[in-house]
Amino acid sequence: YSLRDLSKQDLNFLQKTIRPMEERSALIWNLPIHLKSHNVMDKFWFYDIKHCFKLYWDVDTGKTLHYVAFNDPNDCLKLKRNFHGIHFDDNPQNKLLVETLR
Repeated sequence: YSLRDLSKQDLNFLQKTIRPMEERSALIWNLPIHLKSHNVMDKFWFYDIKHCFKLYWDVDTGKTLHYVAFNDPNDCLKLKRNFHGIHFDDNPQNKLLVETLR
């Protein structure tokens, strides 16, 4: 069915259902293109990461976008506070942009 068929009550239910997942999710731009999911989890071992994967990568520009899911929403916020705007491994081409979904 289409979004038009959803009532306001249905939309509120969906928003409440998805909120816990949003609170535990972040997007990270510009991690090095060669990093695999397990490398990302190893690099950020002090955060309780449930899983992560690449959503986008461009071999010509080296740009990447990773989705990261956390077990604890506080870890999601801490990662953003600690890493948004830094140069990953002191590489100026890898300035991290971290955005939480909530």
